[in-house]
Amino acid sequence: MGYREILAGKGLKHTKTRALVLEVLNQAHIPMTADELFLILKRNEPSINLSTVYRTLDTLVKKSLIMKTTWMDDSRSCYEYNRMDHRHHLVCVGCNRVISVKGCPIDEYASAVCSHEGFEPAGHRLEIYGVCSNCKKRVKRVEE
Repeated sequence: MGYREILAGKGLKHTKTRALVLEVLNQAHIPMTADELFLILKRNEPSINLSTVYRTLDTLVKKSLIMKTTWMDDSRSCYEYNRMDHRHHLVCVGCNRVISVKGCPIDEYASAVCSHEGFEPAGHRLEIYGVCSNCKKRVKRVEE
């Protein structure tokens, strides 16, 4: 299904900017900030401005076509294409690298806790913060 049909399925008009945002996020392997997305879009569409990107992101988040995440200790929001399979992330506190983790290590635990409490879950997120292998190597070299 193309982006025109995806947008129409959510009651949205097809625009070049919406389609480009969906395409870039769909091809990205990790969540992106609005600024990162803007720089990529600017290469293909020089007349685009940052406020248009933010408005487009807000619209697509409201329609659940993309997901918005704000990392702990960082006020920047990141966006990723909603593939309808949730992902979890490893976030490096040294270089801010984000690694998507497929599969869900807490599904069973979340189900058990929600069942015990009579809670109806709407979803969950898991971010694990630490130091990536590249940053660990850099720190090790400095210590030597």
